[in-house]
Amino acid sequence: MKRREDKRWRSRERARVAKELHTEAEVLSSTGEFETPVAAAPQPDRPPEASPPPSELWEEAESARGAGHTMRAVQLCRAFLAAEPGHIAARRALAQMLAAAGDADRALAELDRAVALAPADAGLRLDRARVLGDAGRFAAAQREVEHVLTHEPEHTDAVTALGSLLARRGLWVDAVRQLRRSVELDGDRPSTWCQLGEALNRLDDLSSSLAAFERAAAIDPLNPRALQGMGRVLDRLGRSDEATQLYRRAREATGR
Repeated sequence: MKRREDKRWRSRERARVAKELHTEAEVLSSTGEFETPVAAAPQPDRPPEASPPPSELWEEAESARGAGHTMRAVQLCRAFLAAEPGHIAARRALAQMLAAAGDADRALAELDRAVALAPADAGLRLDRARVLGDAGRFAAAQREVEHVLTHEPEHTDAVTALGSLLARRGLWVDAVRQLRRSVELDGDRPSTWCQLGEALNRLDDLSSSLAAFERAAAIDPLNPRALQGMGRVLDRLGRSDEATQLYRRAREATGR
């Protein structure tokens, strides 16, 4: 008997609570405090932002590079090459920036792509030789230079590059032979005369070394390398007063 009464009581209690909840919902609805959520209207898709034209990317890359913002220039150059993969000048510029940052492997990879596009471009081969040489891979660098000379025996930059590589390897006799050939092809480059003077100094040919440095200074009187080189040779010849004057002039020229 008691169980039936409890059952009836629970039933009445549930009905009462349901009625209260229904009444509260009606009140909230009438006051605007409770509303059935309505699905938001679909919004039209925004058009994607237009990418700058490739020519603009290249101009920005060159500008950033000129301003010394190398990382920004590298990013822009890569973005440009994604749109214009056959642009050799951009590949070369990117390789030069990567090499300057010490990333020889990525620089060489970019130059490989450029060489694949223009296999007869001697400048690209010499760029590869420069990167390889700076990485201490002299034999590989020399192969690149010799490849150029096989096709263009009187390519002055290649002849000079070979002389420089031989000097870096300490092969002074061979270096002098190549550098002499270089100044015969183009005798107006102070840097080549200075390289020749340094190689001759290593061979203790002091008179010829001094003459090479003097030739460089005749072309560019304020060339610090030429003035410094003459000072070193004169020091070895026992002409210390003259050497001191040249060292001072070299320091002054460095700050010009």
